[in-house]
Amino acid sequence: LKRAVRFSRYIRPACLWTSRSLNYTTAIATGYGQLGFMESHSRKLTKVTLKFYTGKQCGKMFPSSRKMRNGVTGEQLCAGSSDGRDTCQGDSGGPLQVKIEERGCMYHVVGITSRGNDACGLGQALAIYTKVSSYVNWIE
Repeated sequence: LKRAVRFSRYIRPACLWTSRSLNYTTAIATGYGQLGFMESHSRKLTKVTLKFYTGKQCGKMFPSSRKMRNGVTGEQLCAGSSDGRDTCQGDSGGPLQVKIEERGCMYHVVGITSRGNDACGLGQALAIYTKVSSYVNWIE
């Protein structure tokens, strides 16, 4: 970096989840994406708490197709809600985090927003996240 990072309330180190197992039921997704289907992008950072779903549950929503030849794989996580709360277009690349009260690191990035339904935020809203633990060696 050209200059040192100044940590603040909004700027913190990203701790990466390294374990293949994830014993949490919910995670927090953040981003500046659309606020709903066919809506404008958010001007401020928004967050949503999402529940984890199994690959089998998610596979019903994202069956094998040209875009997802292998369906939902072990290198992916599935998260969403039954009440339409979801990540949306423009959130891709953003973090999916679990909150852990641990010295030096409050949030751990477990996933990266990858893809969701074309009509985000409607009905049962599930999305696919790239599992960070599958790529930690490459990232570091």
